[in-house]
Amino acid sequence: MNWYFVYVAAAILGIGAVSAMPASAQDSNIPFHEVANVIVNATKTPSATVSITLQSTSINDMMIDPELVGRVAQDDRIAYIALTNEGACVPGVGDESCILVSILRSGEWSTIDDVQSGAKIIGDSYIDELNGAFDTSAEFHSVYIRYDSEARLSQASDRVIVSTVYTMPREDTASMFEKIGGIILSPDIRSGGGFYDVARYILAAHDARMLFSMTPNAGTPLMQMRIAAEFEIADPHSIDPIALFSADSIERSAMFSRGANPLGSIIQVAVISSDKLGLASSESEILPTRIIDGDHVPLQLNTPGWIFESASGKLIKAKYIFGTKDKIEGGDISFTLRAAEAAQMPAEPVPTFSVPAEILVIILAVIIGAGAAAWFLMRRA
Repeated sequence: MNWYFVYVAAAILGIGAVSAMPASAQDSNIPFHEVANVIVNATKTPSATVSITLQSTSINDMMIDPELVGRVAQDDRIAYIALTNEGACVPGVGDESCILVSILRSGEWSTIDDVQSGAKIIGDSYIDELNGAFDTSAEFHSVYIRYDSEARLSQASDRVIVSTVYTMPREDTASMFEKIGGIILSPDIRSGGGFYDVARYILAAHDARMLFSMTPNAGTPLMQMRIAAEFEIADPHSIDPIALFSADSIERSAMFSRGANPLGSIIQVAVISSDKLGLASSESEILPTRIIDGDHVPLQLNTPGWIFESASGKLIKAKYIFGTKDKIEGGDISFTLRAAEAAQMPAEPVPTFSVPAEILVIILAVIIGAGAAAWFLMRRA
């Protein structure tokens, strides 16, 4: 089976959305977030793509050389930097691991030769530091110009992205996860369990791939490590996220004290279907929400349950928040879908058109923050 990375529009799961949340529910001293994503594709042969993302803007969590992080943060030419063992990281690359230095195309590059030489100069200025940071020996392979819509999904910009690609022999995902995780992830993250352990379950059960990325985000790079896999499923209308992650239960990281920072751990699900679907039943509570600046916000962050941003149609979107829970067992958060006309829809949220004084707007950290790279996921070639 051949695999390749594709960009998926951030709108699928509301990635990078800015949401209004009560300040009392947040712990601003914890920049670390853990995110579990499920995309169920019910349009053809039913399949699920699952991923675990560990992310932070702090070098105390992601232990990258501060000078390198500072350079990326201040370099407005950089769209993102990525390390992946996905064989076909760009067209023309075979079964190799890649480091990509992806650049926003300069308006001064008028010809293809200008683009290739300019991008290579920028990439070459980073590759030695990146090889040192990752303990790798990647060498220049090519410059890839993204001409279609994928070129603009990772930035709030209409500028084309050009990737300078460096390759090396492909490393097994489990080995790469241990190596890069041991270098980059802080001891607190590695010993804290939580979604870090779920990533190991995915590695044990599926042919997974790994991605580490740095994306400039308001002057502070958002750093992420992600494990992802795709596999066929029997019933795309019966959604049990814990089972799809090959886990018996999911715990929050010990990085979070009991009940603190309820948005620090998020499970997101999207179901894509050719037919209109709706919610039939849910084992977990469906939280009432209100709309603040276009976002679905739960009335109570301390209550565990699902937030359905789209409960009917050809795209179902939902987020699960743990509330005061630190652990959920298999089956606890499963839900089922059926044809829309026979489904039971959650109550409509109460529209709110202005943010109350007691509410602060925060970044709902999912996959990649606002203005950062769109979620990479694996699909069949």
